Amino acid sequence: MEAQPIIIAAFNHTLVDPTDETARYLSAITGRTITRAEVDLQLLGAITFIDDDLWCARTASELGLDDLTLDAPPGAAAIQVRLGVQGIADPLLDPRLPRLLAATRQYRRCHGVAVYATDGSWRLSLTEGETIAVLPGLGQAVVESSEPTSDHLLDQLNAGVGVLADLFE
Repeated sequence: MEAQPIIIAAFNHTLVDPTDETARYLSAITGRTITRAEVDLQLLGAITFIDDDLWCARTASELGLDDLTLDAPPGAAAIQVRLGVQGIADPLLDPRLPRLLAATRQYRRCHGVAVYATDGSWRLSLTEGETIAVLPGLGQAVVESSEPTSDHLLDQLNAGVGVLADLFE
C-alpha cells in the first residue's frame, strides 16, 4: 500500500515495462516459472488494489483527523465517494480539507466527492467542472464556490496552503 503511488507514477510514465527478461529473472528468484503476462497482472493488481480502511486510517493520521470513513457505492454517477470526517469544525476554513479532497480524488480515481461531518454539522459536495456546494451548518443556506472544481484548482489551493473559503466570494 505504501509503495502504490510510486508504482502508479512509474507505470504512468512508462518507467515500469516488464519484459520476458523480467519474467526469467523473477522465475530464477522465486524458483517457479513466471510469465511476462503474470508479471503484468501482478503489477496491475498492485496499481488497482484498494484497501479503504487502511487508506482512511493512514490519511486520518497524516491530516490529524479524529476519524475518517469512506463509502463508495457501486454505480454512483456524479458522486462516487462519500467521506465521513470527524475533526474538522469549519469546512471552509480548515486547510486540511483541500488536501483531503485531492487525496481522495487521486486514491479513488474519481471526480465526485461528498464530505460529511460525522456529527452532522456540515457537508459539502464537489464534482469536476461544477461549483463546490457547502452546507456550512444546520439551518444555514447552501453556499457555492465562485468557480468550477478542477484538479488544477485543488492543486493550487494545496500548493499555497489555501482553504476552500478562498474559492467563495
